Amino acid sequence: MKRMLFLIPLIILGLLIQPSPKLLAQSSQGGYKTQTIMIYIVGSDLESQGGLATGDIREMLQARPDQERLNVLVLTGGTTRWSTRVIPNDQLGVYRIEGANPKLVRKWESASMGDPETLRQFLAYGVDTYPADSYGLVLWDHGGGPMVGFGVDTLFRHDGLTLFELGEALESSPFGQGMKLEWLAFDACLMASLEVASMLSPFANYLVASEETLPGHGFDYRFLAALSGTSLTGPEAGREIINQTYAFYEKLSLSQPQQKNLVTLSLMDLSQASGAQEALGALFSSLDKGLALGIYSEVARRRDQAKAYGRTSTTDDYDLIDLYDLADKLASLYPEESEALKAQIAGMVLHNQANVPNSHGLSLYFPMANKDLYGNLWAGLYQSFDVAPAYKAFMDNYGEILLSGSLVDWTGDEAPAVTYDEETGLYFIQLSPEQAANYKSGQYYVLSPVWGEEYMLVYMSSDVTLDEELRLQANFNGKTMFIQNASGGQSVVPLMQEKENIGGIASYQIPMVLDRNTPEGGYESVGANLLAEINKHTGEARITGAIRDDVLGDMMGKRDTDLALWDNIHFTYNSSYLTRDQEGQLLPLGDWSSADTPWVSTFALRDGITARYGDFQGGDGDFYVLISVIDTQMNVYSSELIPVKSQVSAPETPEKPQAMQVDFSMESQEPALLMEDRGITLSLDGLAATPEALSLLFTARNALAEEVSLSTDWAMVNGFMMEPTGFASVPAGGSAMLVMDFPVPAGPVGASLQQAGITEAREIRFRFALGFADGSLLRTDYTEDFHINTQVPLGDMPPVQANPFEPVTLASGDGISIELVGEPFMDGDYFHIPLKAINSSTEFDTISLAESAVNGVMAPLIIPERLPPGAAMYTTASILLQKITLPPEYAEFQYLFDGMDNLESLGIAAPGEVTLRFAMSRESAGDRTPGLRFEPRAISLPGAEGENPPLDTTGVVLFDQAGISITRLSSDPSGKKLYLHNSGPVTVKISTFGRVAVDGVPYGSNVPIHSVISPGASAYAKLFDYLPGIEPEGKEISFHINLVNLEENTLLFMSDKIALELIGASEP
Repeated sequence: MKRMLFLIPLIILGLLIQPSPKLLAQSSQGGYKTQTIMIYIVGSDLESQGGLATGDIREMLQARPDQERLNVLVLTGGTTRWSTRVIPNDQLGVYRIEGANPKLVRKWESASMGDPETLRQFLAYGVDTYPADSYGLVLWDHGGGPMVGFGVDTLFRHDGLTLFELGEALESSPFGQGMKLEWLAFDACLMASLEVASMLSPFANYLVASEETLPGHGFDYRFLAALSGTSLTGPEAGREIINQTYAFYEKLSLSQPQQKNLVTLSLMDLSQASGAQEALGALFSSLDKGLALGIYSEVARRRDQAKAYGRTSTTDDYDLIDLYDLADKLASLYPEESEALKAQIAGMVLHNQANVPNSHGLSLYFPMANKDLYGNLWAGLYQSFDVAPAYKAFMDNYGEILLSGSLVDWTGDEAPAVTYDEETGLYFIQLSPEQAANYKSGQYYVLSPVWGEEYMLVYMSSDVTLDEELRLQANFNGKTMFIQNASGGQSVVPLMQEKENIGGIASYQIPMVLDRNTPEGGYESVGANLLAEINKHTGEARITGAIRDDVLGDMMGKRDTDLALWDNIHFTYNSSYLTRDQEGQLLPLGDWSSADTPWVSTFALRDGITARYGDFQGGDGDFYVLISVIDTQMNVYSSELIPVKSQVSAPETPEKPQAMQVDFSMESQEPALLMEDRGITLSLDGLAATPEALSLLFTARNALAEEVSLSTDWAMVNGFMMEPTGFASVPAGGSAMLVMDFPVPAGPVGASLQQAGITEAREIRFRFALGFADGSLLRTDYTEDFHINTQVPLGDMPPVQANPFEPVTLASGDGISIELVGEPFMDGDYFHIPLKAINSSTEFDTISLAESAVNGVMAPLIIPERLPPGAAMYTTASILLQKITLPPEYAEFQYLFDGMDNLESLGIAAPGEVTLRFAMSRESAGDRTPGLRFEPRAISLPGAEGENPPLDTTGVVLFDQAGISITRLSSDPSGKKLYLHNSGPVTVKISTFGRVAVDGVPYGSNVPIHSVISPGASAYAKLFDYLPGIEPEGKEISFHINLVNLEENTLLFMSDKIALELIGASEP
């Protein structure tokens, strides 16, 4: 008894000096009884656009973690919209994972999840409120690696946590005060780097992260169920996360064969990070000495061969490479140091699951591909990292060479010459020994000529060979990639960019636009890239996924999107103009001036798409190869164009199908079936003639489950074009009437039967446009042409009043005749020029005003475009007299009318001279040959002398080169109105398409300046009036001005970068 009494004070004393439960969270070989897991979810666009955070919370609930052993807490915030009503977006909430729904246990006012204080607050709350033997932390959102950081809070200006801010949050949390997290996991992209591991090593025992981008679904949180049955150690938690997630994507790939989910998850022992740094320093200390001995290019080539991350799965360059693979590539230079580093990595990476070649679990930032960002920002940032001093010293010296002038001359007389080998019949470019010593890699581009000096890219590859005689040759086998629908009936060669080529398997990104109709009745579209690869060994091509564009420049991963969620895919083709520098050297293709009329090829995704690798089919058998040389400093040099013959002729263009011929009796009025296709049945039910109009009555029936619309695209009677009228919206499973009216009496404007001299309608031709519920704003579907043979007397009509005006020929030739058939006039709203056009050609079907000016100022007059072969048309070329102002209740739509051209905005009160230049072209898709352009003709109008004010020309001159001047007018306080003048001898198109940036971030939603100016003419334009209502947010816009000679379709001039302050623009 005395012994027990004696022991009681000792036991009490022992309890008093025991560390608190919080301090027990150290690495334990024997494991832990309890664990609090804190999951920091920055919802971002992953949640607002895809509901991915809600999906993962649902997975956590389904896992039913053991409530006795695990406290699973989730902090939610950082997004504009949650897919569940349980979680609001206007506050931060802590939820405990238990039961059927997450239980709200704490809430705070909304705050940025890119603020270190928010993370610190969450960690402190978890430790104080749910103490446990050990702790785990998951950081959930986008990741961008050590140079970019983690998280994109879309509620707070896309704020995220840099590496330093992560360290700050952890340092000020309970885990910077004597205890460590047992494990920390990034459910985010690109965070498995030595820099990240080194920063986290004071705060956590183990790290789980991904070298490559992680698919949008992230971790499989059902690992929580299995974790409950373990000892809760970091290695056990890491293996459960990795194995469960890897198995999830392996299973997913079986059901989604066109989605290649990249997985590169690794578990790291952070106690080994310092040893890895020391081994890295030892290797690069030797490499740093080697730089002084001239081994820079050798090191750069080997670095380029190492596995890089984020290149194929994003549109950005992070310069993150696999450290083990790099050491392997450097082993022949410094074998002992390389092997020591590989051994350290193997000891640090305890578990690694990867379906990406050459991925060993740990990456490193090593600048090369993104040298601009290195020079502008990342060089200084990296030097502030507390990591491997010897490696930072090497990077300083290496980076200085990377950013310096070229080590060898590639231009002028030293430019590699294009040479033809008569024995092999192949072209190559010859390098000098000095050039070969600094050669890193090469690429070749296959170009199809459009016309003039405009070319379209149809294929690219890095499959080049530098032989022993230093000849660089493109290994082009005459094949390319095709994207086609499931039936193979629709096929296109897409614009593609090779991102990686490992072992003969080349990965490509293909720019596209995805669109869909939303359940709420809206419309949504996104810029994206289709992912595809070609296996040169097997000749197989396949689609491997799709990623959305990084439109805001956040440089974050998790951009994958499921094609099955979209209605249509549109492949865009941006052709380019051959561009040379001031010395006449051909610039690399990436620096060519972009044409501003991209082609679009549309596929309905409901039909499915596939990829095929096959013979390129040249138009006339000719195309060109351009070889680019990339040196070890990432400078790019181009060869001249190399002509190549296609081995396979292009298939003959199918003739346009004949119009459907239908005989319709006016007397019997028996309905005639016109169409039974795509779920639509269309019949002509009747014809009626009154003194006012000739009317056609149709019935449309819709067997589809969605609404369909029909509208008249064009129509003609007895060979004369009429104003198209008639629209019907046909409900799903229902029918609707459509009436097409042609006016009989002549009016002051618009075509009429009387004006055409028609007293009996004998043939009526027309075509409808179709609008499907799953259709696209970027594509219009049409019916075939219908040709109705009938006899409809129109009765006695008074003859058209004799026109004393003597017609004046404005354009004539190649079967085309365009005449001025009356005096130009104003009707209160418009200024009109009466015209008659006749198309006796067999190839042209579209008419346009290529150029029009009033009083020497470019004024785009509008005319109807459709003029099929054999048709004639009475019409007017017209322009508004003044701006249209909507009533206040429609003010939200005013922007649509502000961009409409009118004489008042051009400073024209009385037209004195009008200049018109007509053009004819073909509607047929894919026809890239030039149309027919006539000489401009001037029309003089009396009475305008002294009626017009002087032109507004005062302001700041932005550009004055090659005969073109552009002035930002002082009279416009918004800074948007511009005055342009062409003092040169040819018509010039001014374009700023391509390479536009807002506050340094690429911008592609609109074009700053776009205008066509005739010789000697002036023009007024507004910034961004190319697409009215779409303007950037930011402080500064930068762009290049391209001047194109429209007569020859050649580039006259490309300016240096021009930067403008965006006056009054809101900040993003």
